[in-house]
Amino acid sequence: MEIHYSDRIDPEELGEQVERELNPSGRGGGGKSHKGEGFGGEHRSDNKARRIAEETKGNSKELALAKQKVVERIQLILKGETNPSLHKGIRNYFEWVRYGLLAIGDKESEKEIMDDKDLDIKYIKGKGAGGQNVNKTATTASIRHNPTMFFLKNKKGTVQFLNKEAGKEIMYGRLVTHIREWKKVVGSQNQKEVLRNMLEEAVKGRPMEGREADVLKDIQKRLETGRNLH
Repeated sequence: MEIHYSDRIDPEELGEQVERELNPSGRGGGGKSHKGEGFGGEHRSDNKARRIAEETKGNSKELALAKQKVVERIQLILKGETNPSLHKGIRNYFEWVRYGLLAIGDKESEKEIMDDKDLDIKYIKGKGAGGQNVNKTATTASIRHNPTMFFLKNKKGTVQFLNKEAGKEIMYGRLVTHIREWKKVVGSQNQKEVLRNMLEEAVKGRPMEGREADVLKDIQKRLETGRNLH
């Protein structure tokens, strides 16, 4: 998916920058080394510093990728908005994110991350090579989660119900993964501020007409203050 109005985060560059800041000399130890001093302590110190730098680099990459996925999801929802003067879709998305961040980690609450009322489920005929229908009956389950716009088709079997249930399991996994990406982005920061900042990041460079800019600013304020989005 190509999004033209927002710069993409480069996780490799971010990781290298962190490593340079932690280890500017390319070594783990500081000061002069003396032959035979420490019985290999300097070598162990070098290894420890290198390991810390590598772990930090890896964590930075994961964080950068999580931010990228979150921003792209927001941009996809903005792009699919049918009425930019209201932005109902982005409001629904962030309400869902708010709940998901509260629910994640609790087995019972996590089940509510995917509510059946948020799913648009249809059955379509499976298609083969060249787009030809290969099934006489509509057995492929087409599932869309409206708040996030995640979409999938499941056509492994020939029974509607089984395809639907298997598809719902796959969808649930995607939603949990997305909330975990949000969880990584929030980290130990103020959640309200992070939600606001991620929306702000996603709309950078977005051409807007009419009331859209004012509506998005209002949504950002509501995210920052924790107010209802509708």
